[in-house]
Amino acid sequence: MQTNADKLQKFCCYQERSSWEVRRKMMQLKVPPQEAESLLQNLEAEGFVNDQRFTECYIRGKINSKRWGRMKILMGLRQHGIANEVIAEQLQEIDDAKYKDNLQFLMDRWKQEHPGEAHEKMYRFLMAKGYSASEISQCASNQLLP
Repeated sequence: MQTNADKLQKFCCYQERSSWEVRRKMMQLKVPPQEAESLLQNLEAEGFVNDQRFTECYIRGKINSKRWGRMKILMGLRQHGIANEVIAEQLQEIDDAKYKDNLQFLMDRWKQEHPGEAHEKMYRFLMAKGYSASEISQCASNQLLP
């Protein structure tokens, strides 16, 4: 029979996990609170849980797969209980060229799928993806919107 520690190690090996996700899993497993903190400290010491590493992977995944903007990534990381210093440090590491390419791709795809629609709808779509109004405006002005 697997112990809680074994179950949590397996949980962490599947993909990068934040300490918040591990705590949530411990609640599902009904781990007593006094045991939970020592288990989490052991997982961190053994390298199974690392919020810095989780943040790097989270940002990389959301930029490359979902094409999210900084604001949406920031909110997602805050939901995971990541420290603001870690978030700020990792957001600085985002490749500006890739970020702008993502915004441009989303803008072009939206225009192709919604020809003749008001640009306000495109702005709302891009803001929901996590891009700021200034980033969207700058990208749009570079395209010289009709």
